[in-house]
Amino acid sequence: MTLLLGNHDRRGPFAQVFPEHSAAFQQGHQDFGATRILYLDTMDENALNKHSGLMCPARLSWLQAQLEAGQGPMIVLAHHHMLASGFEGMDEIKLSNGLAVAEMIAGSTRCQMVINGHIHRIIFSIFKGVAHAMIKSPCHQMPMILGKGASSLSVAEPGGYGVLLLDPTSPVLHHVDVDLPSGPVEFDLAS
Repeated sequence: MTLLLGNHDRRGPFAQVFPEHSAAFQQGHQDFGATRILYLDTMDENALNKHSGLMCPARLSWLQAQLEAGQGPMIVLAHHHMLASGFEGMDEIKLSNGLAVAEMIAGSTRCQMVINGHIHRIIFSIFKGVAHAMIKSPCHQMPMILGKGASSLSVAEPGGYGVLLLDPTSPVLHHVDVDLPSGPVEFDLAS
C-alpha cells in the first residue's frame, strides 16, 4: 500500500504512525489489470511557504523510469496540482516544478489522467492531451473565488471523494459528495 503525503504531513511523524513504511519518499505503483497507477510523493518539507510541493531530482528520475517501463495505460495520483488553477493563492503553493512534471508525463504518451486534491474543489483541465482532474476534500472546500486570495480560504460546502473506474481505453472518474460538517470549519492560519 502506498500513501500520498500532502502539505500538512511530515515525514517523521508519518514514519512513527506507519512504521511499516519507510521514512523515505512514498512514491510507488500498483497494477490493476492493464493499467498502472503511479503514486507521486510531492511533499516538500523545505518549502519556504510550508505548503508547496516539489519533485526533487531523485523523484523525477524515479518518475521517468516508471513512465518508460511497460506499455500499458497509466494514471498518476499526486497531492499537489501541477498546473495553474485560477486560484492564485493556491497556485502559489502548487507543485513548484509542476509544469516540468506535467511535460514529462505528457511526453510519455502513456498517461491517461493525473488526479490530485490540494485545492479542495472539483477542477478539470487538459495539458498536451492528458486530463488533469482535481477532486474535493472530504472536509472543507476552497471557495469559488478566482484570482487573488489566500490559500487558507475555506467554505463549508459538502466534501467529497473520487471513485475511479479503470478502463484501458477510457477511465472514468466519478465524484461523490458527502454531508456538510456538523460544526464550523476551523483551521490554523499560521500553518
